[in-house]
Amino acid sequence: LGPSSLAAKSMKYGLFAGVDFKVGDIIPSVELGIPFVDFFVESNKNSEYNKGMLDYLENQMWTADFAASKFEGNVSTSPYFPGVGALGNYHALVSNVDWQLASTLLREREDITEPGVPHLSRGAITSIYNVTMKATQPIPAGMELFPNFGDMWDKDEATPFQDKIDRKDFAEADQVLDRIIDFYDRFEAEMSDKLKEDMLDFMLDKILGSAGGKRAATIKSLIPENYKKLKAVKEAGGTYLYRNKNVLKKEKWLKKNAVCVDVMYPAKSTIPEAGYGAFASKDIAAGETISVIP
Repeated sequence: LGPSSLAAKSMKYGLFAGVDFKVGDIIPSVELGIPFVDFFVESNKNSEYNKGMLDYLENQMWTADFAASKFEGNVSTSPYFPGVGALGNYHALVSNVDWQLASTLLREREDITEPGVPHLSRGAITSIYNVTMKATQPIPAGMELFPNFGDMWDKDEATPFQDKIDRKDFAEADQVLDRIIDFYDRFEAEMSDKLKEDMLDFMLDKILGSAGGKRAATIKSLIPENYKKLKAVKEAGGTYLYRNKNVLKKEKWLKKNAVCVDVMYPAKSTIPEAGYGAFASKDIAAGETISVIP
């Protein structure tokens, strides 16, 4: 957790990867979900003060689909995730992590309290747990994590003028880049430098221009026109990271400006009927900060 690479004042802090993640890797920050059942309904927004407050709070929530809690209430259930779900920032141009729905759908049910029987833990236990995220693209150590907030946040504003780049353009540009690099790797020994330049022009102007549809010009603008820079883009982590190096921080910067937030993990408590508890994932010295709370 450290100062976000985004310029928005409302996004002062962000989460950064401490190690490299491959596509599909689990982000080691398992969360509990706090469900707000039938809370954000019009009857609760009956005054201007309440409406403003609840609208702000609702923006910090996730929809029930992300936590497999869709049928908890009669009208709506909005879960709050106090860890990666609250600290991960939205970015209009890139998303590198998404919810691992299988971890919530396949969680085992543990009945700690009996229906109709008083218990000290009532109200302190949630059935929404084991909520975590996975990497949706390669994430190098030091890169800020940007969760997928869903289509409602993206607000698709496709335009035929192609004057706006979105995250899909970067993803498609990376696919085109991989295919061009693969082509050069296969036939590089048979081509002169002049032929390599001509082939890149042909692939970007003719092939991409025909196959890329309305977004062809935008995708082309993200790929270097010099064939010698193609692998540099790949090594940088793709077309987005090549153009936006500020979202990737060095280890020295992280040690100076950020704090580690994965020193705990949840597991079944050693105390009977206490549900899940927090366990240390590494040695913690006396006086050392265990974790920050958003």
